[in-house]
Order: sequence, then C-alpha cells, then structure tokens
Amino acid sequence: MLKLLISLLFIFSLSLAITREDIIKLAEEKTSQIKLSKKDLEFIEAQIKEVMSNIYPHLEINGIYTRYDSNYITGFSLENQYKASVSLKQAIFDKSVFESIKIAKLNRELQKLILKQVKNEIIYTALTLYEDILYKKNLLQIKQKTLKYWQKQLELIEENYKQGFINKFEYLRTKAQYENAIAEVELAKINYQKALVNLKKFLLY
Repeated sequence: MLKLLISLLFIFSLSLAITREDIIKLAEEKTSQIKLSKKDLEFIEAQIKEVMSNIYPHLEINGIYTRYDSNYITGFSLENQYKASVSLKQAIFDKSVFESIKIAKLNRELQKLILKQVKNEIIYTALTLYEDILYKKNLLQIKQKTLKYWQKQLELIEENYKQGFINKFEYLRTKAQYENAIAEVELAKINYQKALVNLKKFLLY
C-alpha cells in the first residue's frame, strides 16, 4: 500500500506538494537499512532476555507413570503408579552470566546508536535528493520562462525581418537563441525526471 502511495506521489508530483515532513516519514518507514537495524536491535533484546533468564529461579516438574499389565503379572496385586516431583533451583552466583548480561546491554546501546546513525544518514540522503528535485523543478520553470521569452522575441524579429526593418543576421541569431532555449527545456525536463526517479528508488529500495 505504501509503495502505491509513493508511486502516486511521484506520478502526480507536478501538481501535488510533497513536503519535507512527508519525505522524512517515507524515509523512516520504507528504507530497508532501517528495517535491518531494527531487526538487529530486536535480536539483541531477545538475547538479553535469554541471558537474564539464567539468573532467575528455575522450576522443574518431573513425573513418572508406571502401568502394570495384569495379563503378564500373576500372583501379585499391583496397581498403576504415578510419581511426581517438584524442585526449585537458582544459581547463587555465576560470573559468566553477569558478564554476558553486561556485554548484551552494551551491544544493545551500541545497536541503538547505530540505528540512530542509520536513520540520520538515510533522512539526510532523502532530503538531499528532495532538495535536488526542488532545484531541478525550479530550473525547469526558469528554462520554460526563457523559452517563452525567446519565442515572443522570435515572432517579433521574424515580423520585422519580413518587413525589412532588421537584417538576416539578427533574425538568425534570435532563431538560434530560440532553438537553444527549446533544447535547454528538454534537458531540464530530463534532469528533473531523473531527480524524481532517484528519490523514488531510494525510498522504495
């Protein structure tokens, strides 16, 4: 569902406003590196619980059931028997257990720092790509305005040229500027689309 949401945001990116907060949220939720770091932290938490269980009392319950078959035992009146025993055990002191707990807790703190660092790096990268999109979009808009300017200039120059008010060199120079503006708009569009794809790929994969 979130993949569809991200795709729609980029498909309609020309008309929808995507904020910095949106990018941060998507980066935190969708980046695989963060997921891996969270799984590592969960694994360490499970290790701590397992090690901690070694210092708690252990309750052991044992049962033995003896069944006598009357078809094979004769001359005796034996009844089926069931014996059960319950014992509570606790280690008085085990240095290795406490050392393991200490190491596990240090690993947990280290993993938390790693997770925080990974988040910061991912958010920074996502925002950098986002700012690049804004820059490329703004540049595209400037190029489009420039194209409109040279289009009007060409129309004016062309009319004056036909009437003989300006020479051919001025007309050709303006036409070249107009054609160059068209090429710059096309290049700006390509760069803008690339910027969109870069951020989309980063958030999805």
